[in-house]
Amino acid sequence: EFYLGKTVENITPVNGKYPIGLLGGRIELHFLHYTTFEDAVNCWNRRLKRINKDNLYVIMTERDGCTMDHLKRFGNLSFKHKVAFCSCSFGKDKTFYYVKGFESLGEVDMLSYGKFTLVPEWMKFNWATFFNEK
Repeated sequence: EFYLGKTVENITPVNGKYPIGLLGGRIELHFLHYTTFEDAVNCWNRRLKRINKDNLYVIMTERDGCTMDHLKRFGNLSFKHKVAFCSCSFGKDKTFYYVKGFESLGEVDMLSYGKFTLVPEWMKFNWATFFNEK
C-alpha cells in the first residue's frame, strides 16, 4: 500500500537496454518490455488503477539474497493468496512450497527455465487450486 502511492524515479543507465525505475527510493522496477521510461511509467500508472487489493495473488521465490528472515516476514503478510517457492521444507504450511533439488544451492534457481532433465519439482505445484481458492 505504501509503495503503490509513490512515484517512480528514472534510474535508467545512460546506455541501458531497457528503462529502470526506483519506486519510493527503495524498490527497483525493471521495465524489460519498454523502450522508453515514459511509456513504462504510463503503463505502470494505468495498471495501478486496476489493482484489486482484496484479490491479490502474491508469489515469491527464495533466491537473490533471500534469507530465512525474508521468508518468515513473507509468511506473516496478510495476503489471503500467497506462496513462496523454497529450497527447504516448512512442514505442512501451505504458504511455502518445497522445491526439491535445490537444497545444496540454498535457494531456488530460475523456475521458468528448469535446470534438470527430469520434470522439475516445481511443475507439480497445483496452480489451478492456488488461483481458484476462495
